[in-house]
Amino acid sequence: MLQDLPKKGTAETMVPLGKAAFFPGQLVDTQQCLIRMGDSLHVHRTTSEAVAILQKREPEPVSGAGACTFGHRESC
Repeated sequence: MLQDLPKKGTAETMVPLGKAAFFPGQLVDTQQCLIRMGDSLHVHRTTSEAVAILQKREPEPVSGAGACTFGHRESC
């Protein structure tokens, strides 16, 4: 989906409001993204740069050996 955003002038989306509420919104600048790089570090990048960054990141494991959480090792 991120690769397709520059082709559109705008895009419809759901915008989070707090932890549990969303309301309809619109992306008006589909050429720029805000990428989270760390705990409190965010950088502005073009959409194509954002795609390259996200492709370098490995997906986080959801289940299996990598799914152990701190304090719950006995279930692994």
